[in-house]
Amino acid sequence: MKNIAILCALLLGMSWAYATPKLPDQSDEKHLGVSSCASSTCHGSVKPLNKTRVLQNEYVIWSRYDPHSRAMETLRNAESQKIAKNLGLKEPAHESAMCTGCHLSSPKEDARGPKFTVNDGIGCESCHGGSEKWLKPHTQKDRSHEDNIADGMYPTADPQARTTLCLSCHMGNDDKFTTHEIMGAGHPRLSFELQTFSELQPMHYRIDDDYIARKNGHNALNTWMGGIYGNAINWLELLASDWMNPSTLFPELAVFDCQACHHAMGDKRWQPRNSRRLPPGTVRLADSHLMMAWLVTAEIAPAEQADLRQWLHQLHAASTQSVSEIKKTAKAGIIRLKLLQKNQANANPNPEQLRKLLAAVISAGERGWFDDYNAAEQAAFGIQLILRAVKPNTYQTLSVPLFNSVNDEDNFEPYTFKLALKGLSKEL
Repeated sequence: MKNIAILCALLLGMSWAYATPKLPDQSDEKHLGVSSCASSTCHGSVKPLNKTRVLQNEYVIWSRYDPHSRAMETLRNAESQKIAKNLGLKEPAHESAMCTGCHLSSPKEDARGPKFTVNDGIGCESCHGGSEKWLKPHTQKDRSHEDNIADGMYPTADPQARTTLCLSCHMGNDDKFTTHEIMGAGHPRLSFELQTFSELQPMHYRIDDDYIARKNGHNALNTWMGGIYGNAINWLELLASDWMNPSTLFPELAVFDCQACHHAMGDKRWQPRNSRRLPPGTVRLADSHLMMAWLVTAEIAPAEQADLRQWLHQLHAASTQSVSEIKKTAKAGIIRLKLLQKNQANANPNPEQLRKLLAAVISAGERGWFDDYNAAEQAAFGIQLILRAVKPNTYQTLSVPLFNSVNDEDNFEPYTFKLALKGLSKEL
């Protein structure tokens, strides 16, 4: 691929830029347990406080409203137990490493403090890191966010680090992955987009001037764009990993587009698409995250778009050849996308660029580039975030038909999605 040697050299020279710290469950800092944060004078206040830098009711928000706090309960319910039974697991879901790897905070045994308990599900330290070194000093007035990071707090405010953390469960990594077998046993399809899912969580922080100063700024669109590249990179890392090594007749089917097979035989929805030049009947790789990265690149790094499109064609072609070709092409894409992600971190699109990006995503959808559900869903997430920036007073109303067209993955109709995009285009 053109310029790949130059890209490799650049990445080797700036490898520090992608040095994401160890994930909280893999680090050596002790996890002291949720109860260590739950005092009424710390983060356990019943009501939010206005005279402090933080709300101080974070524990209450987490315990009452955040689904992460009920992750252990989820593993104990009848549906999870049925999935475990279908998989032939020797232990129930809440005791199986296959399930607890994502549904529970699972630090190393020697990194568990006396108050730590797995019954907390996904607790404070699952995201913020073992608090052994930073718990006491982080309350000091002269303490900076960088000081806390240096003592082992995970940098969740950084889009790249947050993407890596969230995707470790919401997509998978080398250690854990919701395989086709697990989904076949009854586990729901995983869906994720960093900024949208961050906003869907019950907010346990206040985005004010102090927060922006401490966390080095806050820009929803930059977080979205960083997450787009993060999703694509993480997906390619799965393609290049041992998860793709076939132990049966087929490679890991979870990395392919579900709707390529899972639709009614009478549904004649196949059509050629510029981004993947494959014949009908091909079990195609899932590429929704790659598609969004391509479209974002067209606006923030237009000189790279043609090479990225050529690489995407190569990846889809590799999927018709062999697993080794998929892995090789995926690794080349990781190099390219990491550099684009680094460049994106400093991008600050102006209103005109945002309008062009919005138009590009809508136009791509009208031309059928989001003809599978996963891609349409990612496009809808992105369109709403850009709409909010360019049409802050009407974006919610404008988004309604679009989200109605993707509210049921089992009955998704590409044509209905296209109609929603055409309607949106006329409104704009």
